[in-house]
Amino acid sequence: MIPLLNLLLSLPCFSTVIESEYPQLFSYSKETGSGYMTLGNLSSSWGGVPHLVTYTFDEYGMISSQTTASFPGALQNATDVQDGMVVVCSDSDNGVVRVAGIDETGSENWLTVFAGEFAENAVVRDSGSDILLAGNDAEALRIARLNYSGEVLWSIPYPEIDLSVCDISAYNGDIYVLCQVEQSSWDRGISILVLNETGGDPQLFAVGLPAWRYSPVSIEADPRGLFILANVMTEENNMIYESMLLKLNYFMEIQWAGSRNGTSWERGTDLLLLNEGFTVCGWTNSLSFSESNRSDLFVCNYDENGELLWDRTHGTSSTDYGLDVSQVSDGGFLFSGCVTEEFYKGWLLKTDSLGFLVPQGFENPANPSFSAVLTSNPLRSGALSFTVNCTESRMLEISIFDIAGRIVTETSSTVQSGESTVDIVHSLPPGIYSVRILLPTEDREICLRAVVPGGGK
Repeated sequence: MIPLLNLLLSLPCFSTVIESEYPQLFSYSKETGSGYMTLGNLSSSWGGVPHLVTYTFDEYGMISSQTTASFPGALQNATDVQDGMVVVCSDSDNGVVRVAGIDETGSENWLTVFAGEFAENAVVRDSGSDILLAGNDAEALRIARLNYSGEVLWSIPYPEIDLSVCDISAYNGDIYVLCQVEQSSWDRGISILVLNETGGDPQLFAVGLPAWRYSPVSIEADPRGLFILANVMTEENNMIYESMLLKLNYFMEIQWAGSRNGTSWERGTDLLLLNEGFTVCGWTNSLSFSESNRSDLFVCNYDENGELLWDRTHGTSSTDYGLDVSQVSDGGFLFSGCVTEEFYKGWLLKTDSLGFLVPQGFENPANPSFSAVLTSNPLRSGALSFTVNCTESRMLEISIFDIAGRIVTETSSTVQSGESTVDIVHSLPPGIYSVRILLPTEDREICLRAVVPGGGK
C-alpha cells in the first residue's frame, strides 16, 4: 500500500501549451498506462477543414507522439473507454458523421459512418457495456447503441420530440438524454428524455426551473441521483452567464442547486462526479480586463450538498479556455483546453487534488525565509507533525483537507525564529491529505501532501 501511494504522489503537475503552425485546440483527455492522451481539432491550413488529432504525453506533460486521423471532420464529442476513447466527428462537406475507436497510442481501431444521421449535436457516452450515441438529424432526435467494435446494435428516431440534444448518460438500465428547450422570448428550458436500455418507453420530463435562459451542458447519473451542469442567464445576474450545478432524484425533483458566479461571464464546460462531491471546469471572464487577458480556465469543487468548497483559476497572458476535466490516479485533475495568443493552441494541464499547479509536498525553495517539511510521511499514528523554519516569530494558520477538498481540521500556531516543530493532534483515517500552512499577514503559504496508510503498520 505505502509504495503504491508514494508512487502516486510523485506524479508531477504541469501546464503544457502546444505550438502549431495552424489553429488547434484540445477537447478531451485521459490518463493512460504510460502518461496521458488528449484529443482535439487541428486545421491543416488557415480556414481549412479540421482533422481529429491525438497527442500522447509522458507524466511530465512532454509530447511522446502526435497522430492525425485518416478522415476529415471536426471532433464533436468523445467518451473515455478502457483501452482509449471513442470519438464522434462531423464532416459537413460530405454530409456524414463518423464514430471511431481510438486506442491509447492514437491509432484507429474501428470506424463507423452515419450518412445524414446525427448531423447536429452528436454526443457519445460509454454506458459500461457499450457505447451510446445521440444527436439530431434533419427529421428527429435520434439515439443509437454501438458495441465496442463499432457495430450498430440499434438506431431509433424520435420524431415526436422536437428538442436539441446536449448530452447523454446511463444508469441502472435506463438512458437519460439531456435536452435544451426553446421557449418564448429569450427563455430556454431543460428537459430530460428517459428511455429503457433498448430505446423504448420514451418519457419526457421538464426540469422545474424558473423561466430563465439555460444552456445545459452535461448530465451524469449514479446511485446518488442525476446531476446536470448548465449555464444560466437571468435578469438578476445582469444578463451574464453563471455556472450552475443541479441535483435531481429519480422522480425528477430538484434537490439542490449550486452555482459559481462572478463579475462577468462564467461558462461551465464539463462535470466530473467524484466518490464524494463534484468537480466542474470551464472558463471565466471575471478578471481584470485587458486586451491580452480576457478569460482563464477555472476549476471548482462542490460537496455532496452543492456547497462550493474551493475554486481555482489558471491561465496564461492570453485568452484561455478550459474544456474538459478528468481525474487521474493520484487524485489530481487533468484538463484540456486552449490558449489564444495568436490563434488557438492546444493546452494540457495537470493539477493536484485541490486544483493547485504548484507541486505539493516539498519545501518552497523560492522562500528560504519560510519553509516547512513533514517530519514523517506516511504518517504512522494519524497525527501530523512538521518542521518550520522562519527568520522571525510568526503566527501560522494550518488547514488539513481530504482528497475531496473538504476541511478536516483548522488550527493556528505561533512559531519562533529558527527551526520549530508543530504537532497537530488529530486522528486522521487512512487517506491522502493536503496540508495548507499560511502566513496570513503576508499572504504566503506552503502546501504539503500527507498520507495516512491503511491495513496495518
